[in-house]
Amino acid sequence: MNMGDATVTNKGFEYRAVGDNNYTTVNATSGTDMFSASLYGLPVNTDYEYRAFVNIAESTEPYYGNMQTFEVSWLNADTILIYDADMLQWVSDRCNTGTTFEGKYIKLMNNIVLPLNQPNNMTSIGVYPSHPFKGTFDGNGMTITNLYIDQPNTPYQGFFGYTQNANLYQVGLVNITASGRNYTGGMVAYAENTYMRDCYVNGGSLFALSYCGGLVGYQSAGTNSIISGCYNTCTVSGTSYVGGLVGFSNYATVRNSYVAASVAAQGTAVGAIIGGANEVLMYNCYFSTSITGQSSAIGENNFKDNEGMTDEEMRDPTFVATLNQGLVVPVWKSDYAVPINNGFPILIWQYSDAEACEAPENLTYTVNGNSITLNWSGGDNASYFVVEYGTTGSDVHSENTSNHQLVINNLQNGDYFWRVKSVCSFGESNFVNGNTITVGIEDHNLGASMTVYPNPTTSVVNVQCTMNNVHEGTVEFQLFDAFGRLLRKTDGVETQNFASLQTARIDLSHYASGTYFVKAVADGCVIAVRKVIKN
Repeated sequence: MNMGDATVTNKGFEYRAVGDNNYTTVNATSGTDMFSASLYGLPVNTDYEYRAFVNIAESTEPYYGNMQTFEVSWLNADTILIYDADMLQWVSDRCNTGTTFEGKYIKLMNNIVLPLNQPNNMTSIGVYPSHPFKGTFDGNGMTITNLYIDQPNTPYQGFFGYTQNANLYQVGLVNITASGRNYTGGMVAYAENTYMRDCYVNGGSLFALSYCGGLVGYQSAGTNSIISGCYNTCTVSGTSYVGGLVGFSNYATVRNSYVAASVAAQGTAVGAIIGGANEVLMYNCYFSTSITGQSSAIGENNFKDNEGMTDEEMRDPTFVATLNQGLVVPVWKSDYAVPINNGFPILIWQYSDAEACEAPENLTYTVNGNSITLNWSGGDNASYFVVEYGTTGSDVHSENTSNHQLVINNLQNGDYFWRVKSVCSFGESNFVNGNTITVGIEDHNLGASMTVYPNPTTSVVNVQCTMNNVHEGTVEFQLFDAFGRLLRKTDGVETQNFASLQTARIDLSHYASGTYFVKAVADGCVIAVRKVIKN
């Protein structure tokens, strides 16, 4: 904004979440025409709008620039870490409305347990043919349990509805229930040029009229269209093109995998491993003849023999070597003495409850100025611990330690989250969250007594300030964020009977959850400070 020869008294910008009524003002501290500010503590996955303003001595009204927008989103990072079901559903929501995640690396950080027997507790990721998932999804040795998709009249159903040029690694689905009209798979309904390795579907049931597979409903052609080192023990049923691993495979590769699940169809093209095949390359794949109820690996266009085995043969330790043959890096191992897979081979990254990596517990902390000491117990079989910490809206910092304590120095003022997980030689635990840590200003009375309530609050706080005889006049109440930025000012109101008692109401409803500070200022001096928690 060019103000000509006008005398600029103040400038800055104001912003708000789209749909909110109130703006947050950020005053410029630079004397130049260009200025910038860093915003912290903003809720993730929220759209904002902002505009610049200038106040001049010649006018009582500010001048505003054009409205601009920005988004605070996990999409701003190339790596997206998934910690819970809500974040996983966010991936689905964004993908199903046009975000392909191409070039993005999504990593599952915790085991996710969805509500048991709750239909549609998650929606499939990707919609055929318009909205494919094109990123990399790394299960990271974690599992997703109780996925329940009940869409019997809608095609393309599964954990992923539609993938294209995607990569899926070490994804484990436990106790899945899924039904779709056609094209239904435990892991992917329609996999176009998609590479899957070290994945499994364990327990549950799948149903579709056609193109139904324990892992993939339809596997299309492509140089990256490969399934390697995967297994299924989930019941698969339908009418035609039904397979224990893949419903139909077209010019693709399936290798070093097995099926130990019931596979049934009322019509044609049903196979223990693949329902129907067209120029598929399949090798080192096997199935249980008794459990699948099938005699052929491929239902239509079968060209394979001798893949069927007895359960005893598949539980024999020598079968692990058979499954690993031809792989540069082995991915299979025998089930545990206390089995987690009915004695059938499991992937190397799987571990049993008896061999579980013990999680940290009893997380505590102490604050000394701008340093914090984090302590915890447990995790006795851990090789080391991973500690993540940061402030809302900022980058997550990660440090490894072999001790049950970590000291972090030179922190800025603010509210910090922190979490710890154990890492063992055979796996890792979930992250355990510690309580929020506030570093910086605490409450002070510097010449007045001030009360702020309710505290914590979800919206408005009431402020009462009683001044001593030193200060006179109206009190100005100032709201600051945890980083010391002034957000707003409100003049106090004198009570009818006591001029020394002044009150105000401050609305925090449009601010992000976190720690804020209310300062009472009289005669240019700060006379009291109170910390406010916004939930």
